[in-house]
Amino acid sequence: MAEARHPITREGNVREILAEVTLIDCAYESDFSSLGMLITDSLLSRDEAALRAAHDGLRRLYGRYRDRTDHRVDTGRIIGLIDVTHWALRRMG
Repeated sequence: MAEARHPITREGNVREILAEVTLIDCAYESDFSSLGMLITDSLLSRDEAALRAAHDGLRRLYGRYRDRTDHRVDTGRIIGLIDVTHWALRRMG
């Protein structure tokens, strides 16, 4: 089965990381680090599409994991990144 790839853009990279976390049902330190870098770059570049993709995807991810107790995904870090994307989008608006 061919894997659907997102275009090589910040938005595509954000979507790919979030899709991978959802698919493997686990988030690694490198996932959070990559998302943090992409979010920062998006804000500095005023890339609203990438910020919106990160914000919306992180909110969906949080909804999926918020009530789980197995701690395969750090919901505290997800909330932190949601806060950052929220304020980044407000600053751009």
